[in-house]
Amino acid sequence: MLHGFLFCCLFAMPAPAQTAAALLDDRWVQDIWLEVAPADWQTLKDNYLLDTYYPAALNWNGHAAAKVGIRSRGSGSRSPHKPNLLVAFNRYDSAQRFLGLPSVILKANNQDASLLHELLAMQMFRRMGLPAPREAPCRLFVNGEFFGAYTLVEVLDENFLQRNLGENTGYLYEWNEDRDNGYHFEYLGEDLAAYTNRWDPKNHKSDPDPAPLEAMVRAVNFSSDEEFEAAVSAFLDLRQFMTYIAVENYLADFDGVLGTVFGMNNFHFYRFAGTNRSQFLVWDKDNSFDWEYRSVFEGVEDNVLARRAMRVPALRAAYLDALVKAASVAGGPEGWMAQEAERFYGLVREMARADAHKQCSAYFGMFACGAGEFEQEVERLRQFLRERPAAVLAEVNAAGYAPRLEGPAVQQVRAQAPDSAVTPGCLIAIEGRSLAPGAAEAPADTSPTALEGVIVTVNGVRAPLASVAPEQVVARVPPDTQPGQAAVTIFVDGVPTETVLVEVAE
Repeated sequence: MLHGFLFCCLFAMPAPAQTAAALLDDRWVQDIWLEVAPADWQTLKDNYLLDTYYPAALNWNGHAAAKVGIRSRGSGSRSPHKPNLLVAFNRYDSAQRFLGLPSVILKANNQDASLLHELLAMQMFRRMGLPAPREAPCRLFVNGEFFGAYTLVEVLDENFLQRNLGENTGYLYEWNEDRDNGYHFEYLGEDLAAYTNRWDPKNHKSDPDPAPLEAMVRAVNFSSDEEFEAAVSAFLDLRQFMTYIAVENYLADFDGVLGTVFGMNNFHFYRFAGTNRSQFLVWDKDNSFDWEYRSVFEGVEDNVLARRAMRVPALRAAYLDALVKAASVAGGPEGWMAQEAERFYGLVREMARADAHKQCSAYFGMFACGAGEFEQEVERLRQFLRERPAAVLAEVNAAGYAPRLEGPAVQQVRAQAPDSAVTPGCLIAIEGRSLAPGAAEAPADTSPTALEGVIVTVNGVRAPLASVAPEQVVARVPPDTQPGQAAVTIFVDGVPTETVLVEVAE
C-alpha cells in the first residue's frame, strides 16, 4: 500500500514541458497559485450561489496568467467554505489562453470525501475506449497560503473536441438536469425551445439547431419496435451508447445518464459536423462508486432510450459484453483499478489531511469534515473495488450472458516501423481479425478519425487513421499521449474490441 510523503515535499514533480498535457498530468500533484484581492475572494465565497467573475492572477510551475476571471461553479456541490472554481483565462481578453486552454476547473470534491472518484472514473472511461476529460490532483494556494485539496479538470470545449474526436465545428451541448420532475428521454413536444432548455448550447449559441434533437427524441419514443434500431441509429451509435451506460453502471453512478435522483444528468452531448449523429461525453463522476452491489440494470427501465435499446437482442448483448469487459479492465482486489486507487491515495493523502476547508456531503447537506472522513471513504472505496467485479459478473451471468464468439479482435499492436518503439505521434499497426468490413486508405493529405466504420482510440482519444483492412489497421498515436501504458481499442461499427495495453516510450 502506498503512503504519502511529508506534505512539505509532496511528490515534487520534475520540471515538465509547459503544455496542457503537463498541467493535467495525473502522475503528479499540480500546484496552482491564485492571487486575488482578499475582498473579492471573500465576496466570491459569500455569494457562492452566483456566477459572478472576479479578477485574479494564476501561476503554475512558473508559468503565469496575469489577469484571469474566477467564479464559483457547480450545482449541488457549491459551498461558501470550499468553492468549486471556474478559471477563465479568456474572461477579460478573449484571445488569452493558458497553455492553449481558454479555461480550467478547480473541483473541490465536496461530494466525495476520498477525492478519488473523479480521477478513477475518468480513467475507466478512457480504458474502455471512450473520451473523458483529463484530470489531475491539485493543491490550491490562495494569496500564498495553502487553501485546499482540489482536482484540476479539463473543460469540455472546442479544444477537447479537437483533441479527442478530431473535429470541433459541430454542436456541443451541456445537459441541464430537470431537478423538479426528472427527465428520462421522454418526448418534449414540437416546441424546439423545450430541447435547448435541457440541451444547453455551449457553442453556436446564436443558432443552436435543436431540430435534430427533437427528431432524435421523437425517434426514441415513437418508432416501432421493428424500426427502433435503424431509426435511432441515424442519431446515435447505439452500441457505443451501450458501452457508455455499461461503464456508468459498472461504476455504480446514481447521477449519470441513467440517474435515479434527477433523471438524466452529468454529461455533454456532441453532434458531429454535417451530420445528425451525436455522442454522449462523460462529465462529473464524483457520485460514482455508490455501492458495490448496486444493480447493473439500475435506471434502465426508467430511461426510454435505455429501456427500448435493451429490448433489441444485439444491443442487450453489447451491454452485457461491455459490463464483462469493464470487470476485466478493472480487475479484482489486486487489479488495475485497485492499484490506481492506491497510487492516487498516495498522491492526495497528505494534502487531504491538511485541508482545513474540507467539506463532505450527506442527505442533510454539506458539513465540515477532515482526515477521519477521508480515510473512511477511501476504505469504503477499497471495499467497492474488491467486490464489484464479482458482483457484476454474477448479475450478468444470471441475466443469460453468452460470450461473444465472433466479431473484431486485436491480436497485436506494434510500431509500424520495424524494430521501433511506440512513441507519441508514431504510426502503429494493429493486427487481428474482423478489424474492418473491407480495405480502405485515408485520402491523401487527410487524417480521418473514422474510416469505413472503424474508429481507433488511444486512452479514449481518437487516433488518425492511415488505412483499414480486416486483418490490419494502421493509425497514428495521438501526439500528446502520456508515456507509459496506453489503452488501445478499436470500434467496428460501434462494436469494441478488448482493450489492449501498449507501452508508449518517451
